[in-house]
Amino acid sequence: IQHAPAVVADHDAAGAGLQRLLRAVHGHDALEDEGLLRLLRDLAQLLDKLSELLLTGLATESQVQALMHYLVQAGNAREPIKFIRELALRTPQHKETLMTIAEYLEQQGLERGLAQGRQEGRKEEAQRIAAAMLHSGLARDLVARLTGLTEEELTPQAD
Repeated sequence: IQHAPAVVADHDAAGAGLQRLLRAVHGHDALEDEGLLRLLRDLAQLLDKLSELLLTGLATESQVQALMHYLVQAGNAREPIKFIRELALRTPQHKETLMTIAEYLEQQGLERGLAQGRQEGRKEEAQRIAAAMLHSGLARDLVARLTGLTEEELTPQAD
């Protein structure tokens, strides 16, 4: 686990602004403590404080992007898109950047869901075909080889 000052250089004012944002999120610099991990798991609790800090205007757009990426990755949030959209509503000067991030996350989720649905559909179709093949009397090992299903995946299809 990284130490917050390692994320942003100390030497420039913009970096110091982001460090203040990270400290507000963490409550301090060290990321190892258990209380901090609880805070990161529930990003919704941070919304008010983070909004207030972003409204100060100290963070650049690239720093806001980096912070959102960090919060989504490290925070293990249940609803990061909802959190980011709410933050966008509260911080008009960062609304465009935050909405772009939220839309990107939505698109990624949609693509993962579609890919998973296609994969499940292919497996169901292979199982349906396997059941018909087994019912027609083809050998289980041949059916497994032709459909790409494992022996275990064929088991529910037997007889």
